[in-house]
Amino acid sequence: MNNLYWLSQITATEQSLMGEKIFLLSQFLQFNFPIVPGFVLSSDVFQELLNGLDDSQSLVSDLLQSSFHLNRNNYQALQTVANKSRSIIIETAFPERLLAKIFTAAQQLNSPQLILRPSLIVPNYQQRGNLGLLRSQICACHPDAISYGLKQVWADLFTAKSLFYWDKLGISLQEIKFAILIQPLDKAISSGTVELRESDEAPSFYLSSNGDGGVSLTSDSAKVSLAKTSKSLISQQAIIQANWGLGHSLQRGEVEPDRCVVDLATANVISQKVGLKTRGYRLRNNASVADSADILEPYTLPDNEQEKIVLKPPKINALIQLIQNIIRKKPQIRYFEWILLPNSSNSDNHFFFTRLSYFTPALGGSLPRAQSSETTLLRGIGASQGQVTAEVVVDDSSHHDSDASTNKTSRNRLNSGAILVTKAIQPQDISLLQNLGGIITEIGGQTSHGAIIARELGIPAMVAAKGATQILQTGDIITLDGGQGIVYASETRPFTIHSNHNQATLEYYAGTANTNVPLATQLMVNLSQPNLIEQAVNLPIDGVGLLRSEFMLLKLLSVRSLKEWLQPNYQKELLNYLTQTIRQFTLSFAPKPIFYRSIDFPSLDKETNNSAIGIRGTYSYLIDPAFFQLELTALERVMAEGYSNLKLILPFVRSIREWQFCRNLVQKAGLSNYPDFQLWMMAEIPSVIFMLPEYIAAGVEGIAIGMNDLTQLLLGVDREQENLAQQTISSNSVALETAIAQLIKTAQTHQIPASICLSANRYNPDLIDKLVRWRITIISVESQIITDTYQAIARAEKRLIFQEHLKY
Repeated sequence: MNNLYWLSQITATEQSLMGEKIFLLSQFLQFNFPIVPGFVLSSDVFQELLNGLDDSQSLVSDLLQSSFHLNRNNYQALQTVANKSRSIIIETAFPERLLAKIFTAAQQLNSPQLILRPSLIVPNYQQRGNLGLLRSQICACHPDAISYGLKQVWADLFTAKSLFYWDKLGISLQEIKFAILIQPLDKAISSGTVELRESDEAPSFYLSSNGDGGVSLTSDSAKVSLAKTSKSLISQQAIIQANWGLGHSLQRGEVEPDRCVVDLATANVISQKVGLKTRGYRLRNNASVADSADILEPYTLPDNEQEKIVLKPPKINALIQLIQNIIRKKPQIRYFEWILLPNSSNSDNHFFFTRLSYFTPALGGSLPRAQSSETTLLRGIGASQGQVTAEVVVDDSSHHDSDASTNKTSRNRLNSGAILVTKAIQPQDISLLQNLGGIITEIGGQTSHGAIIARELGIPAMVAAKGATQILQTGDIITLDGGQGIVYASETRPFTIHSNHNQATLEYYAGTANTNVPLATQLMVNLSQPNLIEQAVNLPIDGVGLLRSEFMLLKLLSVRSLKEWLQPNYQKELLNYLTQTIRQFTLSFAPKPIFYRSIDFPSLDKETNNSAIGIRGTYSYLIDPAFFQLELTALERVMAEGYSNLKLILPFVRSIREWQFCRNLVQKAGLSNYPDFQLWMMAEIPSVIFMLPEYIAAGVEGIAIGMNDLTQLLLGVDREQENLAQQTISSNSVALETAIAQLIKTAQTHQIPASICLSANRYNPDLIDKLVRWRITIISVESQIITDTYQAIARAEKRLIFQEHLKY
């Protein structure tokens, strides 16, 4: 029985064996279009692997035959089944004769690296991508690497997320078939996507090349006849997204790509926006054959490339011409993924397509985007992925300079699921976020308070949306795409689709992280929401590295203000809540440590406070220690119950005086009597870089480097001004890294541990590599980047060991 098919030879009768995605590529390859060549393994290959299972591995067969009852609502049981099933797949011996056949075919691709792309074949399944369930794998062209890569693809069928999804749809695993397309993976100059949509109206002017790489205005009258030559092209626009290197940073939503809107009939540029492309992926030189994860290398782009246009007019014209020709063959195609490869003959570079689809997938998410017929109202910077359609509530008084009654009226309309549109989210406003469906702010960056808590709550958010409070009105129904930073007008009823809801995110990463490699560097998670504990305990982590007090209090603060909670008649209830919630974290993760960061809530006095450097942190305890003392009482109660995994971090410490004041209160609360209790401080003020030895002499037992505050205070940038912050951080990364290295070195000299807290949007594999080389004790990150960070640490530690070995 044939189970291997060359992409250039697939016939119409074989479409049911391949899936629509592969069959489309095959058709256009046979039409002599620039499609990356390759060969396909049918779903029968997986079945042949399963035939080698013995009785002790019957769990996988039972799942496939639906003889195993799966309770999708029991997450821990689901996770246990998923982990065991995936282990069985990975450990199963690959049939030697079959592997030899696949390797022989792979050698004909003449590439040292391969990419394995799954293509689903599911009954009644609309081909809108694979919803993030089945991921492409990269491997070396070597029998062992190919075997492991294929088993990784098949094992994705058994993640907790996958089992939950198919069971919820009522589709048994036995019904799910998927082929695997194996293609060469080459070094790329650039890559991106093209999405087609119906244009709202014919453009009144065009932008075209003026011969020197720029663009100029052109009359549209001369273009009309060309538009009439193809009915399938009339009134269509092509939205091109482009980034440097391979396409992984764009697919994962890690960069703001260049975005170009082109009239498809005339190939004239309607609008063009240059993105901030800080991160790319490339093939690593001399990568290990045995370690497929080491083949793909993320890197930070040089400053001169970050805002450089990826595709100039001649390249745009060439790409559009290819798409025009494809549409003439199949007008139903709406979505393209492309790659620009260097030409070995030193002539012009060539575009190749890696995907064609009748549907537009959600970039960076698992659900369809808003329909192309909906009008784009607003653009900004995506801060928290996911999509939501809901009613708008506009609050233009975020800075408390508007009429108080208007402010109160608008905020009273924040019912469950509404989208808050505001100038900015101040720290004292975080209580508003508890039941929201989405957030849009006019200013703010990806590390602002609103963005951070939105990611933890799993709600879509967009920042830097200029004019949002004027363009949108309370009562509007809109669709917010928090991954791409776009708002669409919507006439549909309100509903919510969170493509990156944190519970699903935690389930996904718990099931996909490669935890077979032990880490010397401790990896922890930033977590403050009690409802996410059950899923987070299954992550490959060593504890909770940052439990923010004010974020933990969201539920309480949505009922009444902190000032009201501190009134005598509410204090007992407040203390009980603190104790119960801290106990819940401590018990769930025991014996893994919980680093509780005490409250860093700014003063509500608008005349004296600035959220970045005003009355906050331990200085606010000097003024009024009431809440801090309640926190200490709650911590002592939990420690008295026998828990030994609680640590306390003091925030935003400006002086030795503040530290000593807080330490005295800690001792009075009785916490110093517990031998396992430790008192740490956040290292987020530049003066700590120079005064750390004095702090250690005063009793500091560990430091947690706070990247967000340290970055803005050291470099003179405001986290609320994203564009300025990005540009300044990029050009001053050496200064920031020097400061971090100095803090770690000082901690090592004085024999105390050092941790660092990172946000998802600031994930930088180069920094992770340096942190490992500097011997950081703990790296604590948001849940969305647990897997990436785990793998980055593993690679860095492996290289470090290898380099140390070479010395001897």
